[in-house]
Amino acid sequence: MSDQSPFLPTPTLPGERERELTAFRHLYVHIPFCKHKCGYCDFNAYAGMDRLMPDYVDALERELIFARERHPFQQLETVYLGGGTPSLLPAPLASRLLHFIRANFNVAPDAEVTLEANPASTDESKVAAWLEGGVNRLSLGVQGFDRRALAVLAGPTPRRPPTRSALRETWAWRTSAST
Repeated sequence: MSDQSPFLPTPTLPGERERELTAFRHLYVHIPFCKHKCGYCDFNAYAGMDRLMPDYVDALERELIFARERHPFQQLETVYLGGGTPSLLPAPLASRLLHFIRANFNVAPDAEVTLEANPASTDESKVAAWLEGGVNRLSLGVQGFDRRALAVLAGPTPRRPPTRSALRETWAWRTSAST
């Protein structure tokens, strides 16, 4: 049996010792879709590309298998679906992706599984799919509670911004709201 590492070494500079990768315990999955691209956003995100969501999830599944085969993973303590706006994924696609991750990675029974969501793109069928897929924490991208501030940040908003108390009442499970 060879003494070679079961995974690819990190590239090194001439004369630098090869280092082994520490096994990953956390997984971030980027969902780059948005309703509109906010002027302040520097993330890789695309508006008006919803038609690409099924193909994107197909590609994500292939990429996750590729990563799992080439990099060491321990039991995952956290899974984070960020973006973009992951809550834009239709319930069947979100459910499929969450089940795929659990089927192909060793996700700890008590892992924190977070999904970034915008309250405007959330409904009962999506919440049910997220819960069934193991999501136990929402990160709500509220951006602000003041209509004037939202207009400056993201342009006109079609709805009244949510209040903090309405968010607390609506989401009985663990949430975090970033402003």
